This record gives sequence, C-alpha cells and structure tokens, in this order.
Amino acid sequence: MKLTNVNSLVNLYPEIIYDADQVAQSSLDIWNAYRIVANLKKGNATIFFKYKVNSSDTLTKLSMAFYGTDRLYWVIPLINDAQDPFDFLKNVIDGSEGDSGNIKVLKVEYLSSIIFKMKIIKETNDSFKYKQESK
Repeated sequence: MKLTNVNSLVNLYPEIIYDADQVAQSSLDIWNAYRIVANLKKGNATIFFKYKVNSSDTLTKLSMAFYGTDRLYWVIPLINDAQDPFDFLKNVIDGSEGDSGNIKVLKVEYLSSIIFKMKIIKETNDSFKYKQESK
C-alpha cells in the first residue's frame, strides 16, 4: 500500500464548525475516526500485533517503522484508545496505559480500510459544506 501526504491527519478529518462564545470556530471532527476504528476492532484481535514500547520511541518514529511514513502517527493512540495522545507513550512506559509496556499496532494491511472510510466521510462532509455555502 502506497501512503501519501493525503493520509495525514489534517487531510483525512473533516472540519466541523462549532459555536463557542458566539464565535464560529473550525475544528477537526475526530469522532468519525473513533467510530470507524471501534467498528473495525469489534471482536477482531487478528488485525493487531503487540509492540513493547522503548523510552526512545515517539509516535512519528513508530509510524515510520510500522507504516513507512511519519504522517500516520495518529493511528497508534487511536487504536489504543489513548487517554491523552500527547503523553500516551510515556504513560505506557510508566504503566498507567497499555498492557505491561505493550501497545497494539494495527497491521499495515488494515490501514487502507480506515483511510478509505475516513476519505469517504471527509468528501461527503466537504460536499455538504460546499452546498451549504453555495446557497
């Protein structure tokens, strides 16, 4: 599977507009990805392998090692239901997250399924947003 810049976090998540303090704000709709991953994970342990985290690991290093690009760093905390993706690896090492210092890594052959579904959601969302703005 050839992974491109299109697969970066920002290019896959649709934007949503929410109103905070009476000012329209744009944000990335990350919940679609969580729903896709939750459906993929249901009763299917064979789509993962375990990896023992080292203190020198970063999400981008792991993404490069497992997926051949650093742009898919976001998949790792997503698959592991990370409480805080920024401190996820540190929390795995200290034992507050993960399974005895291990994390689940999605096998590369299943990435295309997640990315394809996210692209469909983004294209649908963008199309709807364009139609709304055109009115």
